Amino acid sequence: MYTAFIEVIKDLWIFVSSHRVSLSASQEILLLAETSTAQTQSSETAQAAHTLHTLENRVCYATESAVNCLQRPQKKFDTLRGVLEYGQSVRVVHHKNKWSFVESAAVQGWIETRYLTDDQQMVFPQWSNGEAYDADNIETKKLRSCLNDELLGDLLKLPLQPSEYIMYRLKRLGIRIAWPLERPRLPGMWQSILNGKKGISIGFEPKTGSVLECANDQERFLAFVESVTPDESIDISCVGRREDGVYEKNTYDRAQWRRWRPVFISLT
Repeated sequence: MYTAFIEVIKDLWIFVSSHRVSLSASQEILLLAETSTAQTQSSETAQAAHTLHTLENRVCYATESAVNCLQRPQKKFDTLRGVLEYGQSVRVVHHKNKWSFVESAAVQGWIETRYLTDDQQMVFPQWSNGEAYDADNIETKKLRSCLNDELLGDLLKLPLQPSEYIMYRLKRLGIRIAWPLERPRLPGMWQSILNGKKGISIGFEPKTGSVLECANDQERFLAFVESVTPDESIDISCVGRREDGVYEKNTYDRAQWRRWRPVFISLT
């Protein structure tokens, strides 16, 4: 009987020892997980702090539409000072927690830092010669956000349209056209819609920053005049001239572009 008692004590000791080891291992795993989480959180906090620091005294751009600019760095009743459009630029003065104090000619106040970036490529479209920009292309979506989808291209899921591209280029130059009610603003119709309107001049000689409109019997298209050389060669960019949504940028000498019988629309 004494021998049996000894055997029972041994079995109990083995059982307790094994569970103590298992518990210790579990605790060690839990401790490692907690340490890893803490390190990750610390890294994310440091990264966020670095991002905030690097935006100070930089020109930044709104990454969303209708970003609220507030009187104080908190959401309180009737503290709205202004609203930033997508792509609107501001200068970041300083930060407080998740907020940035910004200023521009139009607004001054606090906005949430998550709606800001100093990387223009994240906000504005980047173009590749010969590439087709359909409705789902990220660059198309950036452009339509800049225009607040004014022409309904995104709503209708259309490839990037010529008028959208030209209106975007003009907006980036700070040119806002007081459009009359005539619609649609398609290639070949701009000169008739804008003729005689304030701030618009239409002629037959190219100017840098003007809009080339071709409306002959063979083709209709719009192009942005990037530059004009002394010999009157022109560097133009456009969308949809030969194929829907396709971007192209090319240089044409005077003899080539004169065959289109274009007009050049200058806007101020």
